[in-house]
Amino acid sequence: ECRADGLIVANTTLSRPIAHSLTGEAGGLSGAPLRDLATRCLGVALEHAAGRLAIISAGGIFSADDAYARLRAGAALVQVYTGFIYGGPETAQQLIRGIAERLRRDGFTSLEAMRQAGKPDVGSAPTPGGSEPSFKNAGATSIAKR
Repeated sequence: ECRADGLIVANTTLSRPIAHSLTGEAGGLSGAPLRDLATRCLGVALEHAAGRLAIISAGGIFSADDAYARLRAGAALVQVYTGFIYGGPETAQQLIRGIAERLRRDGFTSLEAMRQAGKPDVGSAPTPGGSEPSFKNAGATSIAKR
């Protein structure tokens, strides 16, 4: 028997949440254009997981502000890919330092202390048109099995 311990949510989408000359191309869209959709998907995934799965948030994370917002919204971890490609090897250290600065700014001594304090209501806004984000189109992928 296998069970999932975690889920990476929203690393790509087949939808086109922005207007751009290249959005007519086939394939998945990732990076900054995915940020808002990925944040909404995080909220939906957290609601459905109800604490039974670690939710790893991906999609449009380029800065410490982006990563911290996802962690504050309830993500167990964040995954950075496109932001790492554009930011280079120093991206990881910049994110770590930036998250630590934001934790201190907000009066937390650690990520655990932040999590124990609870999360603000972020990332659960409905998608345009009032429907929930579709995990099929949002790229909810990569189940970690144990």
